[in-house]
Amino acid sequence: MQKWFVKSHHVDERYLWGIANGVGDNRFKLAVLCYQTKLPSAMLNILSKYNSNSFSMLVGTQIEDADSDTAIVRLIQELSKPKPDELEIASCTNEMLDTGIMMILSAFETLNEYKIPIHRAVLERSYQGARS
Repeated sequence: MQKWFVKSHHVDERYLWGIANGVGDNRFKLAVLCYQTKLPSAMLNILSKYNSNSFSMLVGTQIEDADSDTAIVRLIQELSKPKPDELEIASCTNEMLDTGIMMILSAFETLNEYKIPIHRAVLERSYQGARS
C-alpha cells in the first residue's frame, strides 16, 4: 500500500465553505451543503438539469419555484387530511428542497460571476433593511 493512501487527512469542517467558495464550483458547494445538512448525494443530480451560467441557473430556479408552488399546495392539502400519505409528503418536500437548493446555487453563481463576496451580499441586505 502506498504511503499517501495510508495516512488520512482531515479537513476541519469550519473550513469547508471557505474551500468550496475558493474552488468556485457549484457541484462542490452543493456537496458541502449535502454533507452538512445530511442530504443524500442524489441531490447533486439537480445540477445536471441546467447549464451552470448565472442566467440559466436563474431560469432553472424559476422553473423549480413554479413546481414548488404546486408542491406546497399539494402538501397543505395532504397535511390537512386525517391520515396524510407519507409518499406524497416526501414527494412535495423533495420538490421544495430542489427549489431551495436551486435558489442557493443560483445566488452563488450570480455572486461568483460578478465577483461579489457572499458576505458582502448578506451584509448589504442587512444594511438596507436597517435603513428602511
